[in-house]
Amino acid sequence: MLRSRTLLLDTDFFVLMAGANLITPVLEALGCDLGRTRRLAPLPYMLKKGRLARRYPEGVRDKASAWCERIEPVEARPSTDFLEPLLEVVDEGEALLLATVAGLSDGIVATGDKRACGAIAMAPTLSEIRPRLAGKVLCLEVVLELLLNRLGFQKVATALIPVRDYSTTLRLLLPEAGATSEEHFRAGLASHVRSLRHDAGVLLFQPT
Repeated sequence: MLRSRTLLLDTDFFVLMAGANLITPVLEALGCDLGRTRRLAPLPYMLKKGRLARRYPEGVRDKASAWCERIEPVEARPSTDFLEPLLEVVDEGEALLLATVAGLSDGIVATGDKRACGAIAMAPTLSEIRPRLAGKVLCLEVVLELLLNRLGFQKVATALIPVRDYSTTLRLLLPEAGATSEEHFRAGLASHVRSLRHDAGVLLFQPT
């Protein structure tokens, strides 16, 4: 369990889970407290303009905006020793969250970007930072496993349908949008998690 830890949510993870009405179940599955959950400060504005406004429909953005009012932003600026090397490998928002959690003894980052996880695990310039991120990167696929075991397939699949088209992972796991079998979903999810554990190595958070 992650009780008393700080949980940082990256942008796409936040929007997907909010749009699927799954943020509360995610926090419950992780044993995390809402009061110690954080998001990127610009997110409310990003939902109105730019990439997020173009990517997600209004209904999904409205749900995410409502959660922005309940989840506080990350305010402390992380060490430049952590931030600057990460900016060379991942985008600014991910770099900020990862640099922040690298400076915490009790934090984790939930992300929907598994390519970033692989890049961080392999980048030679991050060799000194990786030990600080070990076990602190929580990927969407691992969260879905937790939700599946907690809520059951039907509830999870039904919740994900409204956001399915906005995630490559979800499109692969739910290719028929509402007619996917539990067997297909579980097998696909297990394959994704195995791949993540191979690519992300010690970075990946392992539920207990």
